[in-house]
Amino acid sequence: REVYVWSKLKHINVAELLGITTAFDHTISIVSPLMSNGNTFDYVQNPDNDPRPLILGIANGLHYLHTFEKRPIVHGDVKGLNVLISGEGQALLTDFRPSFLTNSSFSMSTPGTSPWMAPEML
Repeated sequence: REVYVWSKLKHINVAELLGITTAFDHTISIVSPLMSNGNTFDYVQNPDNDPRPLILGIANGLHYLHTFEKRPIVHGDVKGLNVLISGEGQALLTDFRPSFLTNSSFSMSTPGTSPWMAPEML
């Protein structure tokens, strides 16, 4: 399901899906480009990194998802570990496992990470 949703997305603030593989440990692994700055959770721990510019990128990525074609996408698990930072400092949404298309039978039964979920999702 994650690959299906992710494969449809093309936006500057959504990490690119390169494909899937079983080459690492014989389980399905999702492949995306290496993000040299890691994730936002770790990135903002460094006081030299200003997190404020990331907010606009995250908001733009979420707006793209929420207005996606005729069937908006709810990410379902926006948190620091699920936003990667490119080498240029661009915020990129990732981890679409708990995502779902609205007005669709395509959904997850228990989306998100409880402490980070919107109250209406609990």
